[in-house]
Amino acid sequence: MESVKTSNIKQEDTVDFKKVVSTLLGNWLFFLVSIFICVSLCILILRYVDPKYNIYAKLLVQDDDKASALLGGNQGGGMMKDFSDLLGTKSSVDNEAEILKTHDLMDQVVRIMNLNIVYSQGGLIHDRELINDIPFKVNIISLPDTLLKHVSFDVEYLSPTKIQLTAKKTDSIFSINYGDTIVLGRIKFFISSNNNNKFLYKKYNVGIASIDETVENYMKNLKVEVTSKLTTTVDLTLKTNIPKKGEAILGTLINQYIKFNLDDKNRTTDSTLGFIEERIKIVGHELDDIDKAIQEFKQTNRIADVTEQSKLVLDNAADLLKEKDKVELMLSLVESMENYIKDMKNKNRLVPTMVTEDPSFFSLCEKYNALQIQKDKLMLTSTDKNPSLENINFQINNLREDLIKNLQNQKQSLTIAITKNQKQNSVFDNMIRRVPLQERSFLGLARSQQLKQELYIYLLQQKEVMAVTKASNIPTARMIDQPKSEVRPFFPNYIIILGLSVFIGFCFPFGYFNLKELFNNKVMSKLDIENMTSCPILAEISHNNVEDGIVVAEGARTVIAEQFRSLRTNLQFIFGNKKNNTILVTSSISGEGKSFIALNIANVYALSGKKVLLMELDLRKPKISQTLGLDNSKGFSNYISTEMDVDDIIIQSKVNENLYIFQSGPVPPNPAELLMSDKATNLFIELKSKFDLIVLDMPPIGLVTDAQILADIADASLFITRQSYSFKNQLLIVEDLISTEKFKNLYLIVNDVKKGGSYGYGKYGYGYGYGYGYGYGYGYGYGFYGNSGYIDEDNKRKKKAKRSKA
Repeated sequence: MESVKTSNIKQEDTVDFKKVVSTLLGNWLFFLVSIFICVSLCILILRYVDPKYNIYAKLLVQDDDKASALLGGNQGGGMMKDFSDLLGTKSSVDNEAEILKTHDLMDQVVRIMNLNIVYSQGGLIHDRELINDIPFKVNIISLPDTLLKHVSFDVEYLSPTKIQLTAKKTDSIFSINYGDTIVLGRIKFFISSNNNNKFLYKKYNVGIASIDETVENYMKNLKVEVTSKLTTTVDLTLKTNIPKKGEAILGTLINQYIKFNLDDKNRTTDSTLGFIEERIKIVGHELDDIDKAIQEFKQTNRIADVTEQSKLVLDNAADLLKEKDKVELMLSLVESMENYIKDMKNKNRLVPTMVTEDPSFFSLCEKYNALQIQKDKLMLTSTDKNPSLENINFQINNLREDLIKNLQNQKQSLTIAITKNQKQNSVFDNMIRRVPLQERSFLGLARSQQLKQELYIYLLQQKEVMAVTKASNIPTARMIDQPKSEVRPFFPNYIIILGLSVFIGFCFPFGYFNLKELFNNKVMSKLDIENMTSCPILAEISHNNVEDGIVVAEGARTVIAEQFRSLRTNLQFIFGNKKNNTILVTSSISGEGKSFIALNIANVYALSGKKVLLMELDLRKPKISQTLGLDNSKGFSNYISTEMDVDDIIIQSKVNENLYIFQSGPVPPNPAELLMSDKATNLFIELKSKFDLIVLDMPPIGLVTDAQILADIADASLFITRQSYSFKNQLLIVEDLISTEKFKNLYLIVNDVKKGGSYGYGKYGYGYGYGYGYGYGYGYGYGFYGNSGYIDEDNKRKKKAKRSKA
């Protein structure tokens, strides 16, 4: 018995593939309909789902640091790169990738392409976005950065100059001319006509969103990544539902990035050019003043030429003065530059590089400006607390101090040169005193004029040099793969989704059956019985609609009649050669059909020629007398409590001459005591000697203990359970009876099994055991095929019973 329970437990833990296959075959139409519905819904959804495409593009970044590292550049640079990696700083390729991810860059794209305005064609279920052949254009006058709700309206054609607007939120209708100003929500705009396109559809839909929300939506669908640390390429991917629009967006984004990159590189050149142009204006004004002074001096003093002697005397002095002026000019420039660098307002600005001819100062300026540009780039993607940013600020401060020191050193050198020049000029002053005052003044003006002219020409030359430098600047990155959409959308994947819909349609019925079985506490299948008890099933009785309860008749060929004949055969194997046997029939609760089973077992034995006594011992709620239409005024309760004779109680049934009935009699107050009386014991001994078979119809054992009182006199005990009626937990009663050995030869009979139900595997366990579609059984030759013969036989018997009652 213990081994049987163990095997049952194992069965619960494993998948019963036979049950799964039988469920599928037994309910194939349900599965087919479920799959059809799921696939149809899937096709309907796919019809209105916007496909998603990936747009790809690739940039090549000129990363000199990475290139030198890959080529085995200087060790210092490699060491610095290693330390920058430890500090968390990114390479220039990573920085460029972060710049491509900035909202400011996408903001420019949204504003340039008006991506916050969406035109679509209205449909019954789904709107289709349009990008071409739009007969009008929405022009935004004012738009808040953040909108709580989208503004959406329909546009319909009225005339070549007039259109109709219908706001979707408020259902407001406006008839306006092209160019009229409109205010919806917080948006102010006007609509202009596109004469090249006509209204192809009756109605167009326009949706306007905020710039910030549009930027955020596109940023979610943009992916920028550096695919390899060994290359300097950046891959860009944009997800969109319109390939052409996605390609245009990604192309505009890259163009704006390249423009930003080029503008960033031109900032140093523009700063130097601005400084040179400012100096050109100043020197030009000074040169004009000198020219005017010379002209006035000549007119006033009437000087046309100077003597050779004066020229010879003054040539050397002129050279000294020229050198002095040049040094003083350089000193003025150095002081201006020093004040410029010391001014903290200019700490984040670039330093002009074309101010002095000192190569060390030029080198410091180059380094200082490079750090300023690197700092600006890093601030786009980092915070002020970033160690790399703090390191750059530290280097900038050090370089600023070095620049100031360099300028101070230049000032000191220039001051010394001026002092030396003054000493030399004092020597020539004595000589010049002999030169007429007018000539001396004229020569001074001439020297100043020559100096300013040379300086002016020098500045013009440097301006041209910087212009050429600016024109030769190229962006750090260039596009090597143009934005291109993939051929097929990545979403939805039609094959996977259709396969998934078939799978869901296939799984839904299984889920339904499993949930139905999970929440069902009734006996539905043979497996339910085997999981609850090890008691063997002796027979399975199918559902019937017979009114009088008798399903077994002479010559009957119905399925249920053959099931009772099979039950009789199985009982004969249990009894063997033993004569005068007793069968006890009970159940767990009322309504499971124990009286029906007892009556038909007795009748099927009577048809075989046995003398059978059916005892109605359900003294509390007798059913057999009512089923057979008998008067139950006297019976077992009368016999036990009075001095009546057995022959006065036993009556011959009208069903069969070999079938006798021992009725229950009036309902007694103490049924259990009557069954336990000595007179009852003697009665059963006497009845066994008179009848070949006694069938005891006992009360339900789950409610009263009457059946246990007579368990010892029974040669076989039948416990009735009913499909879709009996509770699974009630089968524990059977297991308890087996384990305690209160009943001998205890067997189960499953009653009311429906054809096509869930009892057993798939359809009823063994298909009633009688071959579908080939008539009944094994060739009786009566012409009963299908179910027509069974129905005719039942109808004949019903009509016969009704006539006998009449």
